[in-house]
Amino acid sequence: MNIRFIECNPRIIIGRSLTLPLQSMDVFSLWQQFRTEQMQAGIINVELYSMQAYHEWPPATSITHFACLEKIDKQEYPTGWIEFTIQGGKYATFEYGGTRAEFPTMLKHVILDILPRTKHQFDPTRNQFQIMPSEYSMSDPNAIESVFVPVL
Repeated sequence: MNIRFIECNPRIIIGRSLTLPLQSMDVFSLWQQFRTEQMQAGIINVELYSMQAYHEWPPATSITHFACLEKIDKQEYPTGWIEFTIQGGKYATFEYGGTRAEFPTMLKHVILDILPRTKHQFDPTRNQFQIMPSEYSMSDPNAIESVFVPVL
């Protein structure tokens, strides 16, 4: 795994969120609703953002999942979509290819095992997120996404 450390500027994303129990990784319904509304609004050929907000660290009860895209000025968005801000700062970033089921295990390994060996640690006060190409499909095991983990 090739991890780089970069400085990111804050960015505003817009979309939907859903809080799920920790053991539930069933974000399919969130993404299905978001993608349907995105297509109906004619918002195409844009990168997709998946973000996770942890209510405590380490997470013990629930995680809020976000299905979003970066906000563009003067673009009209579906009713019910909400703006969120991704805070700027230092992030560990790398490419991930694999199934959604494997993602939590891989992320835990990065946060608990790999980052401490790099003199960095996970920053639980900022949200971890992924950026995916517009044609991304959750069901494609060969799909690639860019992962951004906030670090101190």
